[in-house]
Amino acid sequence: MKKRTAVIGALLSLTPISQTFLIGTGAALTSAGGMLFAPEKVKAEIIKIDSCGLYPLSNECAVFYYNRAIYKSRDGDYSGAISDYTKAIKIRPRDLNAYYNRGFNKFRLGDKYGAISDFSKVIDIAPAFRGGSAYRMRGLLRDQTLTSSTRSDVKYVCLDWKEANKWGDQRATTWLINKPHCWENGKGGW
Repeated sequence: MKKRTAVIGALLSLTPISQTFLIGTGAALTSAGGMLFAPEKVKAEIIKIDSCGLYPLSNECAVFYYNRAIYKSRDGDYSGAISDYTKAIKIRPRDLNAYYNRGFNKFRLGDKYGAISDFSKVIDIAPAFRGGSAYRMRGLLRDQTLTSSTRSDVKYVCLDWKEANKWGDQRATTWLINKPHCWENGKGGW
């Protein structure tokens, strides 16, 4: 760890929760480690700071882990993002965005069943979340996991896409149109 990172982390740990801390490089942090703004060259080092050791279950730490996960995902560190989303979910177990984004990162890593589980959790908590996109994603993953022995489960793919369509998800509508087995009586419409 660079000395500057260690110093910033130490200063943040002494600062009261939610107080803003300015760094000479032009970055501004909260005491929970959340980045308010920072130049690009500073972001990489700030992301390494985890000052939630003192208050690991605070809402600020959930926000910190969630925000850090976003940056990790953008940088292609999907495993790291999943780890941080999991930490955020442990603090805030009904955080729909964390479940959804963790599911999407699992999808990127090829963990389709793990992603289905996360999208199902979003659906259980709030079916209309993001216009039903969790239904669309779960349907897509179910479609990709169908095998010759589970092909009869295609009805669940269609049901998910129909539900996403009901909530206004346009991509699900397109997929329904292109999947004749989802049409009622095979004649269009659903």
